[in-house]
Amino acid sequence: GRFQAFSIYDIAPTALYLMQLGVPQELPGSIALDIISEQFKVDHPPISLAKTVSPRPQNKSRSQEKTHYEQLELERLKSLGYVQ
Repeated sequence: GRFQAFSIYDIAPTALYLMQLGVPQELPGSIALDIISEQFKVDHPPISLAKTVSPRPQNKSRSQEKTHYEQLELERLKSLGYVQ
């Protein structure tokens, strides 16, 4: 038989499926089901993972702590000569 044209983006979802791992919804491409036996598809239905949720924005004080930490790290890198 003939297979449909596949994209390079189909490799990762197909490999994850064949290893019986979940396929993230945001992953580009799709499972190349045309090349997989019907019995495998019956025995191992695809698992789709939910889209990842972005973390909630941090409150202002937490954001300031991070900025303070980044400033300290920048100063340390400057003292070591990595940053001018």
